[in-house]
Amino acid sequence: MKKFFFVALLFSASLKADVLLTDSFDGALIDSAKWTAYRPQGGSQVFLSGGNLVMQMRGGVDSVMALPNELQVEGGFRFTGYEDHFAVVLRSELSIANGYYEKTGIRVSFQDNSQTLRIQELGNGVNNEIAFTFYTLNRNTDYTFKIVDQNNIVSLYFNGSASPVIQATTLFRPGSFISFYDRENPGNETQLQYVAVSSIPEPSSLSLLLAGGVGLMFRKRR
Repeated sequence: MKKFFFVALLFSASLKADVLLTDSFDGALIDSAKWTAYRPQGGSQVFLSGGNLVMQMRGGVDSVMALPNELQVEGGFRFTGYEDHFAVVLRSELSIANGYYEKTGIRVSFQDNSQTLRIQELGNGVNNEIAFTFYTLNRNTDYTFKIVDQNNIVSLYFNGSASPVIQATTLFRPGSFISFYDRENPGNETQLQYVAVSSIPEPSSLSLLLAGGVGLMFRKRR
C-alpha cells in the first residue's frame, strides 16, 4: 500500500511541477546524498527499518539540498511511540531554536499528546503559534500530509483533505532547508514512510504546461 501511494504521489507531482527530493526509505542506510541524520540527545536515534525512517527522542533528518521558497511537501507517517509529536520544519537554516532541540523555521507539527495540528514560527527570538486546530490522532495509524508553501501562505492538507485543515500567512524565513523529527522524550517514536518535495510552477510555466497538454490532446485526436 505504501508503494502505491508513493508511486501515485510521484506521478501526480510530476504533472504539476519539478520533483526536487524523494525518498521511500527502502534502503539499508539513510541516503547521505539527500539527508543529514539529526541526533541531538544521547538517546536520539534515526535509522531505516522495514521501509520506514524510524525517529526516536528528537531523532530526525535534515535536507542536504537547499530548497526554493515556494514548494510542496507530501508524505506519510505513523506514531509508534507514546505522547508523541512529529514535526516538519520548512524555511529552516537548521540551527537549534530552543532547549528542546527543535529547528529554526516554520514548524508544522502533528501532536498525539494534545490531539492537535499546529503551525509555528520558531527561532531567532521568535516563538509564535500562527495556526492551530484539534484533530484526533491515534498510534499505529497511517496518516498522509501535504504542506504547500506559496505566496507566504503555509497550508496543511491532511489525510486527503480537499481544502487545508489549517493555514497561516507568514513572512518568517530564516533559511531554505527542511527538517523532519520526532519529540524529545523517552518512549517517543514516529515512522516516516515516504516523502516527496516538489517545486510549485510559476504561473507562466503552468500556462505552458497546460497549453502543451491541450496541444498533445489535439494531435492525438487528429
